[in-house]
Amino acid sequence: MWVLAIVLALVVTGIVAVLLLLIIRTAADIEAGCAEIWARGQRVANNTIHLANLHRTEEATQRILGRAGRILGHVKELDAHVNPEAPR
Repeated sequence: MWVLAIVLALVVTGIVAVLLLLIIRTAADIEAGCAEIWARGQRVANNTIHLANLHRTEEATQRILGRAGRILGHVKELDAHVNPEAPR
């Protein structure tokens, strides 16, 4: 009877040990997945910050383009004033 109890206890202990190892492996996989999600999320946030900078750059470029167009108009007016006979 004692031998049967000891064998049963060893079998149950072995099964519990295997189940605990499976839990540890699963937890490690979950932790690795969370770390990957965290790293990718940080990259997305970093790219989002750069998108705002690109929007400001586009606005500045449009302002520069408008001013350059006005300068070109003034240059053409000056050229017409200095060279009234030049073809347009």
